[in-house]
Amino acid sequence: MSLIICSSQQDRYNENEQGNARAYSFSNYLGNAMEIPAYSEVAVQSVKYTRQGQFSIREGENDRGYIYFGQEFVLNNDGGTGGDTMNIVADLNQSFLPYQLEPGDYKTNDFCIMVKRALDKACAFHPDLQCDSVTPTLNATTKTLEGISYSLGQRTKVLSSMLSTMVPRPVLECETKQEPYLDRSVDIAKYQGFTSWHGGTTSTPSADLWDSVNHRVIGKGSLDEGKTVAMFPQSCMSWCGGSITWNIVNAKMGTSVNASDLCPNQWTVGFTRAQACGTEKVGTYPDGNDVWGRLGNWRRSLPYDATGVAPNWIVRQDDYPNFDEGVASQQWYDYRVCAEESGTDIFLKVYARCFEVESTIGNRLDDQKEEVELEYWDDAGSDMSGASAYDLGTDTQGIKTITFTCIGDEIRIGYTNNADEPKLLVLTKKEGGTEVLPPVTGTKLRLFPKCDILNEDSVVGAGGQKYLEITSFQGRPLAVDRPYGQGWYEENVLNPMFGVGFGEDADSSDCRLVNMINATGDSDAWAPVGLNADDFLDYSIMLITEFEQPENVNDEKFHPTELSDGANSIYALGFEDFTNVLELGDGVAQGNVGVKWTSAKPPTTALHSYFVSCPTLTQLSQNFGKGTPSKMLYHVPQFSNSGADVGALFFESPEKTYLRLGNSEKISLNTLDINIVDKNEQLADELEGNTIVVLHIRKEK
Repeated sequence: MSLIICSSQQDRYNENEQGNARAYSFSNYLGNAMEIPAYSEVAVQSVKYTRQGQFSIREGENDRGYIYFGQEFVLNNDGGTGGDTMNIVADLNQSFLPYQLEPGDYKTNDFCIMVKRALDKACAFHPDLQCDSVTPTLNATTKTLEGISYSLGQRTKVLSSMLSTMVPRPVLECETKQEPYLDRSVDIAKYQGFTSWHGGTTSTPSADLWDSVNHRVIGKGSLDEGKTVAMFPQSCMSWCGGSITWNIVNAKMGTSVNASDLCPNQWTVGFTRAQACGTEKVGTYPDGNDVWGRLGNWRRSLPYDATGVAPNWIVRQDDYPNFDEGVASQQWYDYRVCAEESGTDIFLKVYARCFEVESTIGNRLDDQKEEVELEYWDDAGSDMSGASAYDLGTDTQGIKTITFTCIGDEIRIGYTNNADEPKLLVLTKKEGGTEVLPPVTGTKLRLFPKCDILNEDSVVGAGGQKYLEITSFQGRPLAVDRPYGQGWYEENVLNPMFGVGFGEDADSSDCRLVNMINATGDSDAWAPVGLNADDFLDYSIMLITEFEQPENVNDEKFHPTELSDGANSIYALGFEDFTNVLELGDGVAQGNVGVKWTSAKPPTTALHSYFVSCPTLTQLSQNFGKGTPSKMLYHVPQFSNSGADVGALFFESPEKTYLRLGNSEKISLNTLDINIVDKNEQLADELEGNTIVVLHIRKEK
């Protein structure tokens, strides 16, 4: 009789170089061959291994949480231990970015891959945030799992030119003459503007609308055909110094050309949240006109009316008398600069979509759809300060370009004059400005360039073809797993019948105190955050893994009463010994203003039992589950004698099961292979550390 002791770790070998010393599959060698007598049989004496177990994610139980990426904040308004907990929605400008783990059972590496994928999608709601890594943390000696590290940080501060990616797309749901809410099935040509818009997501509109070489949107048509409206859904603005410059020289028309006021603006440049735009042809109407797919938040691309009813933008305005014409899709901008006609005069105007109240907060939802004019001429720091809006009719400075620059929470608008000197139109607060543009919120996390220009072919003395030219665009490409139409705003549904999508609805995001243009009172506590000394967003990053509502709210770092659609992944991620909110101080600082949190070992369980297989020996068993012969020797129980199913486990059966080797001659053996497999004979790769298997060989009985 012989005992054969097999171990996956052996000091005499460099295990990493050997490649055959894994805990679940290894080979052992003898310097001198051993002889197994004829007519022998083999059994497993004992098994010792370390099992990681598997991670179980269940929908609605442990699959959700939020990332916070924004300015640091105190928890109580009074800064002390008492008082009211800060209202996150009202007092901060940034929205929470939800993540959702995919339900299923995972081995360690697969779990890390899945969580990384979920955090990637959450980070991609913000153009400047990313998940750097999700990696297992192993014991240096035993190589067993001790925890998991989660790293979040900012994307590179080096922005790429997006000019080559830009292709204009027509804005749907309102026709070019500014007659809002027409029946799209009847007036499809008006919704599309011109048939030359035809093209899918990558094709270019015809040259009479878009000069792809010089990046020009052309006003092509006659005045009674309204204007050409276009947006660019391929890439978005970065808040880490992103900028776009429009050359407006060849868009100027000099004098009033639109006495009918059908199109009050000769040209407009700016940004919009995701809107329904013609990005893909999906069919044809009976009259032969094309049907375009509505990517983007087509039913929610604009605010709700005061009654909370979500509009159906396909029907006529008469069906929804509570709506203003100003919320028509083609007219919607979150930020814009325009040449606005007033009688026979033309003025340079700046507008922002926010809300405005006179004296008290009141019902912010009633005021959310306001487009507020910024009176830049009242700002002493503006290079256009004066008694009134700048007269584009006389254009004494000779404006050439308009530039939008995003710096943290603030937006700066500049221009160049006829001497190519850089000037400031709207300043940030840090530059001493007072007419501050409302900051980015959840609805504005991803802003896309948009413009419109009056169709002027029939205008006498217009000075040739009119166009808006994009000379530069430093922004962000959209994440592969967060394409256009899948941003925070588009996916966050406020439905009066079914509740709130992310726990914070888009209306609330638009109606934060910091989004009020004439901010007073509590909103004064908000100070715009810019870039740090290294030109990254001067933001904090937090991971919110659980929402609790304790009796004493001051016992918690975070009391998100306004976010009801809770986080519940604290245990799944291994943070049961931590707070439910992980801040920068709870982790280790990383590059790009990032942080790495390392959890304890998340709870795991063994979902399967295993088998010892020895392909070297000549024994034979039958795996009826697979319907094939097998080299399995022993069924290892799922639980040890102590009841444990993960961690370091030891098994020894009081009654061994012997299998005949079927050798009529002696066997000379100097190599032995051991595999730990599941019922399908797949390697049990969740084993780690050192595995020891002891075999017993004897003569047949």
